Amino acid sequence: MSIKGMLSDWGYRYRMWKLDMSYKMDDFGLSIRGRVGFYFAVLGLILLGYLIGNPLGYNDYGIRPRAVDFASFYGVAFGWTMHSNYEHIHNNVLTLLQLMLPFVIFEKRPVGMFALLILLSGFAVWLTGSPNSVHIGASGVIFALIGYIFTSAWFSNRWLTKIVYIVVTLMFGLEYWYVVRQGLIPQEGISFAGHFGGLTSGIIVALVFSRRKKHWLS
Repeated sequence: MSIKGMLSDWGYRYRMWKLDMSYKMDDFGLSIRGRVGFYFAVLGLILLGYLIGNPLGYNDYGIRPRAVDFASFYGVAFGWTMHSNYEHIHNNVLTLLQLMLPFVIFEKRPVGMFALLILLSGFAVWLTGSPNSVHIGASGVIFALIGYIFTSAWFSNRWLTKIVYIVVTLMFGLEYWYVVRQGLIPQEGISFAGHFGGLTSGIIVALVFSRRKKHWLS
């Protein structure tokens, strides 16, 4: 085989490999590389929020219930990336990355669904939180994912997702039950509104979207 033929053959093999790696099925909608990138992008946003949030003064950019200004609405969208100290971010990141793994792999539209959970859980805090309080941290999103995954395990119309979420529920049920129980006990310095609002948002989103075969995130 000539050098030109070899190069052509290698080029064809590379294109086939690239197509395979970025393979998009109708049932999943996002490439493997896209899912991996999204997973690490979430981690990157949290680290970035932690690194720049403290110097900026996170109290000025967290969720301030019913405050109608840019800082509070910024908190609704990005307050989940801000954390007050190392222990705060360490505990939240470990739990969030555990929950994100099956969500990113098996959810049909993980980016859109994750964004929806962020906004709804943040808005729930803005709507129901105590006056003059400031809410930061990823725990609201964590509770939203717990509510979404546990509810989707029983109501999802997509059988692969349903089976995986049931396995996740059984494997981590006791661990997350403890997290949910502790998070829903009102405590000083703990955002009860964030936890309860996140859990409720996740359950509602799962009930609305998992029962519909066609929707704007399908």
